[in-house]
Amino acid sequence: MKAVKRIIWVLLAAVLIAGSLAACGSKASSGSDAAATGGGTDGDKDFYAQENTIRLSSPEGQVRTALNILAKELGYYDEEGVNVELVNITGTDALAAISSGSNDIDALATGIISDLVFAAQGSDIVVFAGTATEGSAIIARADDVERFKDITPENYENITISTQRNSTSWITMRGVFKEMGIDVDTITVKEIDSQVDVAQAVVKGEADLGFLPTEYANATRELGVEIVYETGELKPNYVCCRQVSSAAKLQEKRSAFVAFEIANLRTWEFYQDEANRDVVISTLAKQSGQTEDYVNEYLFVNRTKLDQNPNEAGVKDTYEYLKQASVIDEDCDAIDNHIDLSIFEEALSTLLEREPENEFYQQLLTAYREQNPSATI
Repeated sequence: MKAVKRIIWVLLAAVLIAGSLAACGSKASSGSDAAATGGGTDGDKDFYAQENTIRLSSPEGQVRTALNILAKELGYYDEEGVNVELVNITGTDALAAISSGSNDIDALATGIISDLVFAAQGSDIVVFAGTATEGSAIIARADDVERFKDITPENYENITISTQRNSTSWITMRGVFKEMGIDVDTITVKEIDSQVDVAQAVVKGEADLGFLPTEYANATRELGVEIVYETGELKPNYVCCRQVSSAAKLQEKRSAFVAFEIANLRTWEFYQDEANRDVVISTLAKQSGQTEDYVNEYLFVNRTKLDQNPNEAGVKDTYEYLKQASVIDEDCDAIDNHIDLSIFEEALSTLLEREPENEFYQQLLTAYREQNPSATI
């Protein structure tokens, strides 16, 4: 049966992605209008177990969803009274399952491009919080780095770049370069399957620039490439991975999602305290199966920025960049219906009520207001 479900999800995902350049689908209803649900009886234990469980996509061996992993391993979810299960359903499989209403998964916390492509097609996918920002780099051959430090039409037009398909860093930088006066339509894009081959294309002269996650950019330096820019230098706090669910699930399990986000924010505060770094590294290494050195490099040396803020403005920027790149149809305009700030706002408000003088939560409130034009707190 699981095999059959997987086939259905893959087919649905293929249909939605394949149709990304077609006319937009019907708009999904906004999760922000959802009211907390009630129902069930004291004897209906299955009802309460289902309503209070969040099944979160968690690819095996990864640490990108570090705050979610830590919240579970350190007991924050238990303290907030929500049952969180980490399930190995990922990517477009997860998006297709969520939008189809499957009970096997409730939320996905990695990726943004596929999320927005699904949303553009009218699929019931809603951004309700963040996971990480920035985290990628532009690479060039060592002797070309100084040239590409100067972002001018002379240096950036009529070049070839290597990237993976619909890379967040390339889609974002394409939009940034356009804003800087570069005719991005003159740039040839060489889409490559693997991260190592992206770097190899630069080394061999098949591409002038490559776009990679920072950890891969650093790892491929031994091949003879160097980082020109970390993309966050050119577009601070651009969105990378977001937390998404569906409007239907956010309504059905609203109380659980609020508790989930409260635990995530508490974990973020724990993570930010350097005194807890050893616990963070050892916990994530044990859970992921990675070495402690790998976890430390990934999170603290390569400067992966974990960030729970939904960043409505950043999501909308990325959506516009996708239109400019013709990844989605220019006529798609439903993104407002696929962002729900209410879960995050209720979680942060609850924490501010508990600890009104907490400096971390006050700083988070300031950042939240700056990055979310529709903020109501």
